[in-house]
Amino acid sequence: MKVRWKILLTSMTMWLIGEISLNLVGLDEFADYGEFLQYKYILMATV
Repeated sequence: MKVRWKILLTSMTMWLIGEISLNLVGLDEFADYGEFLQYKYILMATV
């Protein structure tokens, strides 16, 4: 299994920037809710 490092690092960097900026503004709940919705759709797709 080959890891696509460029895509992985880019995704992690974007996620980290989003988390930090929303946390500084006080809107971290929106980031958590977005993750909740994403996992909800993943779970629905696997069922």
